[in-house]
Amino acid sequence: TEAVRMALYDAYASLGDGGIDDARLADPTLAAVRARQIDEGGVTSVERILSTRAAPLAPRQGGTTHLSVVDGDGNAVSMTLSLNNEFGDGGTHDELGFAYNGALGFYDLDNPRSPLWPRPGRVFPTTAAPTILVRDGRPVIVVGSPGSARITSAVVNAVVNVVDRGMDAAAAVSAPRVLWDHAPQNRVMVEMAGPHTDDDLEALREYGYNVVYAQRY
Repeated sequence: TEAVRMALYDAYASLGDGGIDDARLADPTLAAVRARQIDEGGVTSVERILSTRAAPLAPRQGGTTHLSVVDGDGNAVSMTLSLNNEFGDGGTHDELGFAYNGALGFYDLDNPRSPLWPRPGRVFPTTAAPTILVRDGRPVIVVGSPGSARITSAVVNAVVNVVDRGMDAAAAVSAPRVLWDHAPQNRVMVEMAGPHTDDDLEALREYGYNVVYAQRY
């Protein structure tokens, strides 16, 4: 959870004219700094995270869905779609019936000096993460998620379940998850089903998450 929090702040902090700077995000020096912060044994404050990098742009909320498809020949598609606002931009294709998205709202239309000011070649940041893991040229898992800033946690949970825990795809995406949101008050969400227990919730609070939401089944 801490790793996801830090990575999202770093992603928005690294935003430049060409989009998110992947090389800066993959810098081993930054990774080592973040790892030490996690090892300190408590929730790293937003102020501490931001002191390591330039202040990030706030992630935006939106309305998103995702689909993953694999056919019998191993062809795979992972596709995340977002209307941004409810009903997108309020317009619908006359013949095909789909709504157009409102994704221009991701740009900063008030500040020409902002990295999110719209101009040719500029891409707004997004937490959408359609993901395909491949081994020996064949897809191992095809995954993605809706959920704004929670997308990163959801995808990481599924990938870890497959790669580190040996689950199949169905078990990996069905397993209860712990999700971090970008709210400023260190908010974490826990899907309460085995193996998670109320003791885990209390442990998170003691660790320093001051808002813990539990989704019970």
